[in-house]
Amino acid sequence: MSSRLKKLYEDREIMVIKGLTLNEIQQLVLDYVKKKGTVSFHELRKALGSMAGEDRLRRALRGLVQEGKLIKQKRVYYTYAPDFIVTISREEED
Repeated sequence: MSSRLKKLYEDREIMVIKGLTLNEIQQLVLDYVKKKGTVSFHELRKALGSMAGEDRLRRALRGLVQEGKLIKQKRVYYTYAPDFIVTISREEED
């Protein structure tokens, strides 16, 4: 996933990258879920690593629910793709 990060500066000792926007995080989440199928919140957090903190990831998930791309139910998220349904199980949400 780190290939989406824009490198601003790099030398032998340090690399500076530009942070992702909320829309970019949402797209990463959708891409990851489509690829993996069922994904827990913990797995998403781990997969995004340092690209998005827990708060930004939760905000991205809430936005996707509000946009109708994910449907939040008791302990599961569903996302609709053109020909199939992908689920994200919730471990640590709210």
